[in-house]
Amino acid sequence: TTWPAIQINWSGTNIDINHNTMWNVQAEMGAWHNTGTAFTNVMAWNNLSNRGIYDSQTSQRNNYLWQLPTNPFVNLAGGNFNLVAGSAPIDKGRSTSLFDGSTLTGYTGSAPDAGAYEYGGEAWKAGVNWDVLTGPTGRGCYGLPGEKCIDTATEIVHSDKKSGELLVYPNPVRVSDQFLTIKGMAANDEWQIFGVNGCLAKAGKANGKSSVLVGDLKPGMYLISVKSNGEIVNSKFVKL
Repeated sequence: TTWPAIQINWSGTNIDINHNTMWNVQAEMGAWHNTGTAFTNVMAWNNLSNRGIYDSQTSQRNNYLWQLPTNPFVNLAGGNFNLVAGSAPIDKGRSTSLFDGSTLTGYTGSAPDAGAYEYGGEAWKAGVNWDVLTGPTGRGCYGLPGEKCIDTATEIVHSDKKSGELLVYPNPVRVSDQFLTIKGMAANDEWQIFGVNGCLAKAGKANGKSSVLVGDLKPGMYLISVKSNGEIVNSKFVKL
């Protein structure tokens, strides 16, 4: 990417950035430091990457820098970042690597491996483990200061047009998904989909359906706008 893999700003405090695999990025870690701010206990240890650029205020230990053009992964092109047998990042991490001095456990060799996957360990799948509609809090938000959250997931379903936003799913729309469902779209509503450049990608009428064909869209971020009884409501979605 053209951005750092991880970005932490201002007075980052007590943050572990451990056991990540960061490949073909602008930098492993970037930061914006406002006047009078500074990091405290920001640890970047046991990571695996091929760039080697971390913010200078970050404590760095046992980060393994791989030299191109080869790679240590089972299938880089296929997105399988598990380590191959005998590869150099195996056992190159350190077990005492948390900001509070805690000791890591659960690794399979003499020491933790560098990177996101422990050789011989669980081949876990990256991604969020919470509902993309209700967020990690289950209340339609991230739980950050100043965010507008709601009390229940039911309220999300029944407040679509009152809040001026649509509830759409799945979001993101994966390659295997052909349709985007629009919660609460009425039979005679009209819809339009715009790209990030503001250009109209496609448009149509509900005709009694609550879903829109989006399988033909190119990957990217889109805005869907629905006109219902003279009111226009919008929502963003991502097509993978």
